[in-house]
Formats: sequence, C-alpha cells, structure tokens
Amino acid sequence: MLLWTVLVTAGKSQAEALSPDLSLPSDWQLWDNVAEVVSRSHIGAAFIGSLLLLVPSVALVLVLGSMAS
Repeated sequence: MLLWTVLVTAGKSQAEALSPDLSLPSDWQLWDNVAEVVSRSHIGAAFIGSLLLLVPSVALVLVLGSMAS
C-alpha cells in the first residue's frame, strides 16, 4: 500500500499532490517529475558517496567473516 501511494503521488501534478489520497492522477507526469528530481538534485554524487562506503564495508565484512569461520 505504501509503494502504491508513493508511485501514485509521484505521478501527480503539484496541485494534485497536495491532496494525498489513493486516487489515480488525472494526467500522469511520472517521468517528468522523476527527470526534474534527477536534474535538480545531486543524486549522482550521493550514489558515488554511497558506493564509497558500501564497497569497502562489504569487502571488510566478507574478509573478516571468512577469517572467523
């Protein structure tokens, strides 16, 4: 239900999104809204930052876990 609410709200225009209900949008603007979020945010830098933390930590857990076993 939560995923449905997020998907439907992301597809609505700004005026329709102000009333958070479960109804479908009258005009789907999902890809326009996603493109605007990607262009206005620093999502690429955040993704790189997450990879810089994720890869070494997973590698360290795998190495230490295999040594402990």
